[in-house]
Amino acid sequence: MLYRLMLENTLSTWKRAFGIFSRLYALEDSYSLFSFLTEVLEKKGLYETFSLIVNQPVLHESLDPAKRQHAYILNEKYRLINLSKDENGRIVWVPNSFDSPYTFNKFLKKILEMENAPKEILKIVEKQEKILSEERRKIEEMETRFALRKG
Repeated sequence: MLYRLMLENTLSTWKRAFGIFSRLYALEDSYSLFSFLTEVLEKKGLYETFSLIVNQPVLHESLDPAKRQHAYILNEKYRLINLSKDENGRIVWVPNSFDSPYTFNKFLKKILEMENAPKEILKIVEKQEKILSEERRKIEEMETRFALRKG
């Protein structure tokens, strides 16, 4: 039970940030993957800013200079967050969004490679990449067959 609580605690920020995409991996794999990413951000002093932005959109001008600099690094180097506009047209920081599990997985792989992740962590996204690539190929084949029948 304590282990399960620890898993959920570690994954909660990442689930809020990336919704369903964070659930692409088995629970233990997710824990390993996102623990590594959390550790990377914590070592660089970026995790607090990331967590703050994930919990709610943050007005750009409301961030103190250090956190604003962290936000730029999270945006430019890691692409974890983006600038957007809220309903009142104010500029806010929000988590990055992805159009598919495939692009999300490729995005994570790029960060892991950039941060020299251990091989066992890289294997998690590589295994998922194979699965997602195969699913994508099957969908494209079905779409082609459907277009030919219709055509």
